[in-house]
Amino acid sequence: MRLDSMGDTGRMRARPLLAVALVAGLLHSASAFAQIQLVPVATGLTNPVFVTGARDGTRRLFIVEQAGRIRVMPTGGGATPVFLDIRSRVRAGGEQGLLGLAFHPSYASNRRFFVYYTRAADGAIVVAEYAASLANPDTADTTERVLLTIPHPSFSNHNGGMVAFGPDGYLYIGVGDGGSGNDPPNNAQNKNVLLGKLLRIDVDRQSGSLSYAIPLSNPFAGLIDGRDEVFAYGLRNPWRFAFDRQTSQLWIADVGQGDREEVNTPIQHGGNYGWRVFEGSACTNTDRAREDDEGEIYVVALDGVVSRIAGTGTGDAVCTPNVSPTQLVVRRGGDTATISVTAPAGCPWTATASVEWITFPSGATGAGSGTLTVTIQPRSWLIPRFGVITVAGRTVIVIQS
Repeated sequence: MRLDSMGDTGRMRARPLLAVALVAGLLHSASAFAQIQLVPVATGLTNPVFVTGARDGTRRLFIVEQAGRIRVMPTGGGATPVFLDIRSRVRAGGEQGLLGLAFHPSYASNRRFFVYYTRAADGAIVVAEYAASLANPDTADTTERVLLTIPHPSFSNHNGGMVAFGPDGYLYIGVGDGGSGNDPPNNAQNKNVLLGKLLRIDVDRQSGSLSYAIPLSNPFAGLIDGRDEVFAYGLRNPWRFAFDRQTSQLWIADVGQGDREEVNTPIQHGGNYGWRVFEGSACTNTDRAREDDEGEIYVVALDGVVSRIAGTGTGDAVCTPNVSPTQLVVRRGGDTATISVTAPAGCPWTATASVEWITFPSGATGAGSGTLTVTIQPRSWLIPRFGVITVAGRTVIVIQS
């Protein structure tokens, strides 16, 4: 799934969620879509960035404020007293701050929870353990046990920020690539640094000088090249992720740079999710001066020229077609419409439909600029129906009224 982009900081929270909600709504009936609304449950907060529950039977909500506070709200609403205040330890602003919170699966009995924040002194990423007060479950002790510190010295953006326990009982940690554009040090592809990665650690054991242990099934554990903590790599800024409660499948929302947002799934053991070589399915050409080590094909000619194979068109133009319109409203009795595709000469594209009542009578493929013909089958029932056409990664919403 690819979503359109906007500025880094704001879009990490707002745009992907709105886009996913929109598409999900369009794929359901109009009556179901009309019932969706937002009901405020807490107000007066300062830059809330995350909310979660402890799964301890109390059904309380814990709200993370970017500056370094966690507030707790009872199920019935009302006041949100401070559960933990570590503002003196946190550097906040922009994409920095207290960014993540995860409660231990046995929190009801051991009171342990884990936070992810930007350290005030130097901007390093810290994953630390705290515990709720034994005397008052709505307050946490301020004693900190640091598990992991990741240097983040050069830029203030791309901090990642998500921590969550997987169904395997291990703590998963989403870490950004270290910041700036195009990942200058190539951190995300370097398996020997922790930036630009999804990490997995065992917080219930310790190993040597570490405050945690490495799961033996981690892909680079032991003598295999790469940091032992790494579970997957090639990520730009994995701001949020979640495990499906029914299937345990992991989904990662990775903030894009320019034209593409990424929602990555399934997350493979040791998988490489492309950044900085790819943004979504589009090649960034960032590593072209070195892409022979990456399997790039070159052509040598006796006239003294070595050439790199690139997309057709002018120079290194990226083969990313545009489509118009992005929404089709058609009649109940069926209709035929056209979608204009604009692309460099020779650039191939393919169209697919999410539902069987949308077809392409003249074919679903093309190259360069052209026109895609779309036929919508008649319907007998009165409620509007919705579908999605994907053309070269671009989305066109179809509404049959």
